[in-house]
Amino acid sequence: MSLLLVFVTTILGMILGKMIFKNWVNHLTMYSIIMGGLTFLYELKLLAYPDIIPLLGSSFLLLFLSFVLGIITFLSAKNLNHGWSLNLPKTDLYLPIFADKGKMLKYSVIFFLV
Repeated sequence: MSLLLVFVTTILGMILGKMIFKNWVNHLTMYSIIMGGLTFLYELKLLAYPDIIPLLGSSFLLLFLSFVLGIITFLSAKNLNHGWSLNLPKTDLYLPIFADKGKMLKYSVIFFLV
């Protein structure tokens, strides 16, 4: 991938995040900055990764587009269904893994990290 393509995609992702969410700090802008920055550093050979083949470079672009399309799909579904709310009662968010104040979750994370 070329530096110009990485730079343009990063800037477009940031502008699209600003247009969609009306705020500079959102998950689309952060994703664009992080992935664009890492890919830009890779292209300058400042990150020691194996060479990225064109198929992998195009998959990066497809992953970014699917991320953006997922965000747009969610927001359009939310705007089309005005009665739909994300505010769920606490009973709907109850999971048995949190019943012991997170001890099982903590031990699970430690187990899978080791």
